[in-house]
Amino acid sequence: MTTPYVCKLDAATQEKALKELNEDPKNRQGAIDTFRKWILEQKHFKSPTDNIFLLAFLRARKFSQLEARRMLENFLKRREKLNVWFKDLDPADDKISHVIDDGVVLVLPGRDSESRKVFVFNVGNIDMSEKKYTKNDAFRLFVTVLDYLYLCDEMTQVHGTVTVIDFSHMTFAHQTKITLEDRKNFLGTWQKNYPARIKGVHLYNLGSFMEFIMMIVKMAMSEKVQKRIVVHAHGLESLYKYIPEKMLPDEYLADDYTGSTGGSQKQMIDQLKDDFRKPEIRDRIRHLSSREFHIDMKQKDSSVPEASFRKLAVD
Repeated sequence: MTTPYVCKLDAATQEKALKELNEDPKNRQGAIDTFRKWILEQKHFKSPTDNIFLLAFLRARKFSQLEARRMLENFLKRREKLNVWFKDLDPADDKISHVIDDGVVLVLPGRDSESRKVFVFNVGNIDMSEKKYTKNDAFRLFVTVLDYLYLCDEMTQVHGTVTVIDFSHMTFAHQTKITLEDRKNFLGTWQKNYPARIKGVHLYNLGSFMEFIMMIVKMAMSEKVQKRIVVHAHGLESLYKYIPEKMLPDEYLADDYTGSTGGSQKQMIDQLKDDFRKPEIRDRIRHLSSREFHIDMKQKDSSVPEASFRKLAVD
């Protein structure tokens, strides 16, 4: 029997969830149970059904049952299609650890003024020599971080994330080996087929070539996400208007800055590795990415109409 949900969110977060996500404490357990019942009735897929997992989709779709169902199916289809990125993830795997060591993804400590988690994706730090890992391992780390933030952390489900994509140190190898298809799959997974609240995307040090590539890639992005993209082309000063300096790595701060910081990149790397070794985090991510969970749309019963549920504007 599934354990009833016990809310551990603080009062301010619960208020935000009610106001922005239509998460009414009086109806929340019923919404979870309805969603779970529908999942267990489906013959064409098998999915996790724990409370935190289901809440990620309900919150991402403002508690619209119909929209949450659609997102879950798309989520599972994407994981099936790109199984090289999504299946059998192990946060403590040696290859994942090597990618972390290169500073490809930095999860900044704390939260910003709106309680959002901030992380930095250093594309140019991916080692394209593929001596210790492949580019797919780098994308596997990114997916692992998303699972860590959204499928393990309720605060992030409600408040969302802000991402800095740093294109510094990009080389010709990055531009050619990370294909346009890779970029589309990466962005398509993140902003369309994942229960993420993307509250801001900051592109730093793009360069003319990457500006051209991003212009093409943005065509596949929703208008909502496009409006949340900010390009920082002339130094980091403009980034400080959006990301608190006290959260950023020392390496991203001006020489004359004397306030508190998030620590060095090395400290953030070590912290992420420590977090990924915690049994409750490692075991959960390994469980969620298990091949036990799958989907086969050919087995979907098309004769059964989708139930009619209220459709809400999606943030």
